[in-house]
Amino acid sequence: MPVNKSRQEICAKLPFSFPIGSVLWVRLDKMKRICGFFRLCRLERGRPARYERTRRPRSKNSLASKRRKHYNNGGFNPPLPTSHFFVTEGIILRTIEFSETSFILAIYTRDFGKLNVIAKGGRRLKGPFESSLDLLSRVNLSVIQKKSESLDILTESKLLWRFRPTRDNFAGLYAGYIVSELVNKFTEAGEPNLALYDLLRDTLVDFERGTLVMRSFLRFEWLFLELLGQRPELNFCVECGEDLTEISEKRLYFAPLDGGVVCFECRPGRSPIMLLSVAAREAIEQLTPDCESPPWERSLQGEIRGLTSAYYNHLYGQKIKIYDLLPSIARFDREPK
Repeated sequence: MPVNKSRQEICAKLPFSFPIGSVLWVRLDKMKRICGFFRLCRLERGRPARYERTRRPRSKNSLASKRRKHYNNGGFNPPLPTSHFFVTEGIILRTIEFSETSFILAIYTRDFGKLNVIAKGGRRLKGPFESSLDLLSRVNLSVIQKKSESLDILTESKLLWRFRPTRDNFAGLYAGYIVSELVNKFTEAGEPNLALYDLLRDTLVDFERGTLVMRSFLRFEWLFLELLGQRPELNFCVECGEDLTEISEKRLYFAPLDGGVVCFECRPGRSPIMLLSVAAREAIEQLTPDCESPPWERSLQGEIRGLTSAYYNHLYGQKIKIYDLLPSIARFDREPK
């Protein structure tokens, strides 16, 4: 029968010192490395009472189970959680002042479509954003994507190109505002479209030059409708399917609610109806991604402008207020020298 030893004798054999207390628990993994004990000991006055450690059942999908499995397979580091950090290029569509130091931004990116992010400290002069969060600027940005419905966090941005129209280029400035508003209203978050990003980037460069701004703006509107899948039908009647490209009439009837032109027989009972000349329809057909500046007359520009704005208002469901700047674009637009 072994004799119970005192607490001082037991503590003297341990290779480390500790204050003597009533109860002491030592973890098994530490005892393996320090003392060589293979069981946990509870030290009490007069005798050491030994107990087996009871463990609660652990889930197989827990982080500790994954780490043990990784170590047993010869791994050096435990697996880390999946990172939702990415770097991409984007154009700033909208800025909202959130607090004294932060911005909420709508950015159309090259790889991820439209993103709504918060830039904490974005209004400070000194910070990780380097004064690059201006409207319509093209930036290289770093974003932490949140799993929940909260806003993503913009951690860093570097300026690639800044939209800087000249002092007298009011047409390019107003057209840039309208284009950014259209892209923000008619695109959904998280739907990438590389062709739309390239179209937006090239259009802003044309606006910055300050010449033939209205032509570039109308070209963007119709190519944007094509990328959205909402381009109206101008060659065939949307009701009966009659071919209207070879008719002798000089004017067609455009029905925004029906998404295209209608023939004379299908016209009654439809409202609203807008008149569209054959010359304007042929000018719209010239709008392709390869056509940079179509040779239009100013009279055709006014007709196409009114038809296009009415169709966009119909798609949005209400009047787009920023379209009030269209007369200013036509007034300040100028021809190249």
